[in-house]
Amino acid sequence: MYENYPSAAGGNQLPEPAPPSAPPASVQTAVRLMYAGAVISTISFILGLATISSFKHSLENKYPNYTSQHINSLVSVEIVVVVIAGVMASGCGCGWPG
Repeated sequence: MYENYPSAAGGNQLPEPAPPSAPPASVQTAVRLMYAGAVISTISFILGLATISSFKHSLENKYPNYTSQHINSLVSVEIVVVVIAGVMASGCGCGWPG
C-alpha cells in the first residue's frame, strides 16, 4: 500500500546528496566585480585619509585669513566625510544597500 519515503535500495538509508555544482559564469563574474569594487572603495578610502594633510595645507594657502581653529574645523569635517563615504562604500556588512 504505502512505501516509506524516500525509498532506497539499501533499506532505511537515505540517498547521498548530489555534489554541489559550480555557480554559473555570470554569478562568478558578478562576484569578481563586487570584489573589485570593494578593493577600489578601500583604495579610495585610504587615499582620502592620506590626503588630509595636503587638504589642510591647501586651505591654509587659499584662505590666509582663517584662524587655525577654522582650518582645523574644516579638516575635521573632511575627515568625517571621508569616513562616512568609506563606510557607505564598503557597506560595512550591516545589510545596507550598496
